Amino acid sequence: MIKSVSVLARWAARHPYQLFAPLVALLLVAAFEQTKLAESLENQSVNARFCARAPFDSGGSRRMPRDSLQQPFIDLSFGAITHARLINGAIEVTTNLI
Repeated sequence: MIKSVSVLARWAARHPYQLFAPLVALLLVAAFEQTKLAESLENQSVNARFCARAPFDSGGSRRMPRDSLQQPFIDLSFGAITHARLINGAIEVTTNLI
């Protein structure tokens, strides 16, 4: 064990770049991530990816129109939602099973 520690210490003394470069890069990225420029670049890259992928996407789920059409029925049957949203979700799941 002592011999392996000295080997590691010698390697770190001979190769400081390999030891500290990843840490410096991590700190630089963490500092850059908090800027408005980074947020703008992220938004542009996500938008570009979406635009490039859109022609190859399949259509929406066939269940979506049925689910959206059931909401007016639920509103007419049960009235305005006065309970928690989780309960409303359980009601919608139950009506979808019928």
